[in-house]
Amino acid sequence: MKPANLPAIVVIHLQAYNSGVNSNPHLKPDTPSLHNVAAWGTFYGLISSAGYTLANIYLRSLVHCHPTWVSCVKAIPTLMLVVPWLIIRRWQGSRQFPAARAVGLLVITGLFGHICGNVVFQWSLGIIGLILAVPLTLGTMITTGTFLGHRFLHEHVSKATIISVTLLIIAVFILSFGAGEAHHSVQGEVNDSPEAPAVSVWILATGVGAACLAGFAYSLLGAAIRYGLHQKLSLPMTLGIVSLVGLISLTFCSLITPGLQTMLETSQRDLHYMFYAGIWNAVGFLALAKALNQTSLIHVNALSATQVAMTVIAGLLLFGESLTWMTGIGVGLTILGLLLMQEQTATKSS
Repeated sequence: MKPANLPAIVVIHLQAYNSGVNSNPHLKPDTPSLHNVAAWGTFYGLISSAGYTLANIYLRSLVHCHPTWVSCVKAIPTLMLVVPWLIIRRWQGSRQFPAARAVGLLVITGLFGHICGNVVFQWSLGIIGLILAVPLTLGTMITTGTFLGHRFLHEHVSKATIISVTLLIIAVFILSFGAGEAHHSVQGEVNDSPEAPAVSVWILATGVGAACLAGFAYSLLGAAIRYGLHQKLSLPMTLGIVSLVGLISLTFCSLITPGLQTMLETSQRDLHYMFYAGIWNAVGFLALAKALNQTSLIHVNALSATQVAMTVIAGLLLFGESLTWMTGIGVGLTILGLLLMQEQTATKSS
């Protein structure tokens, strides 16, 4: 995952326009306009999941590169998109003076999200693979994001959400048992050998912990973004702040390690893959923002189940990763937990 430049998987709380949260008394739940809006919300949500999946596929192909350098290049396309956007808004007469507290919070959480989110997630892909890392990151992100939203943003948490979060926690626990087999399949591919040498259990535990840490970093950044939007920060301004912080910090870190020489020796193919990952990541994020303008946060989270399914297919077909019984059960519980959020949305709508 989600992963900044926002990953797979940053969640933003924007105004939703579905029958569960729409405040317009003239629009009833069965009116065609609301059904069309919900359909477009679902469409954009699926585009977001596909965009993040494609970004993760490119990132999985770059596990032989230094994760800091990969994350640094991946941040460039989002910033390239945001700068013209801000210039156009300025030309159209927008004069935004953002609140200092919101900007400061975005800078801090953006730095944490890039280092402990993007870089750590990229590293975990080389340890436990795509099939395991994405569900772990996504499950942790939504679980901790629910807590942060309830605790600090006073967002409502229903019984269905609590059940969903419980299933996601169980899924994360079960998925961790598949780390050994996942690591062998990843290392077998990297070493061009069907068999990989034995690895320390601490390395496996660190790989699982890294994916979970990335999910926590993304949820923290998502909460900061929602807070910034509540403080009237525009979406391009928010994206610009987070992307600029990421590019500056990751460039500095990349100069330290892996170093300028390694950066200059990066093959053209790898540079293209890093850039493509950034493009699809930006597509996923913008589609996510558009989806949240059309439908609820819970509905969009439920659509993330398609991202998990697409990730499993990509891991199996493109990278030859293994899917054990424990991993399969964990992935299934993750999808079930996400779909339960969809059931809550359906109940609200009815």
